[in-house]
Amino acid sequence: MKVSINGQEYKYKYSIRALFVFEKIAGKTFCLESTMDFFIFYYSMLLANNPDMTLSFDEFINVCDEDPEVIRQMQEYLSGYFTKQSQLTAADNNESKKK
Repeated sequence: MKVSINGQEYKYKYSIRALFVFEKIAGKTFCLESTMDFFIFYYSMLLANNPDMTLSFDEFINVCDEDPEVIRQMQEYLSGYFTKQSQLTAADNNESKKK
């Protein structure tokens, strides 16, 4: 996926690298419990997929305040990702029960 921030296109996706970045920034094991956790993870997805990114976390939060569409897109992507993962897990569980 891509998102436009301040006229620049950034890639973002759920990845192991994004989980690592989250844990390094947050100083804790990956777990999305609070609003802050979600915003740190959105920022982590950007950092993980755009190694040359110079956008600071404060600048990212300012963009989110000024343009809620950025967060809506990221929330929609993440929600879709988690939905797909839960469906795959449910399908795997159903297969295991049949054996």
